[in-house]
Amino acid sequence: MRKKIMKTAIAVVMSLSMLVGTIVIQETESAASFSSAKSSTKISTSTSSLVKIAAKKKKAKKYIGKKLKKLVKAIGKYKSFKKRKSAVSGEIDGVAKYKGFTVYCRAKKKKKVWYVSSVN
Repeated sequence: MRKKIMKTAIAVVMSLSMLVGTIVIQETESAASFSSAKSSTKISTSTSSLVKIAAKKKKAKKYIGKKLKKLVKAIGKYKSFKKRKSAVSGEIDGVAKYKGFTVYCRAKKKKKVWYVSSVN
């Protein structure tokens, strides 16, 4: 019974490894234990999510000195935006938070056109 379950588990894991990419295998004294398909899918999803975030951040850096509006059209809307007084007279500082990175902006008080200053 145990051998049949192990064989089935190994077959399932091998099938999933082709789909997911990487399966975590841990060896114990008696037998190999495999991570569940659910946690493997989470690992794969979070990896692809990090890749997407890195790509958006890289693209955002190309918009330094350009209008925030153009950046939003290119990579999508930020999760939050906060304004604060600037150390530079006649300007406002803005902080646009995206998932995984932050875009710092500036604007003239009268015009309120936001320009990207930096990306971290």
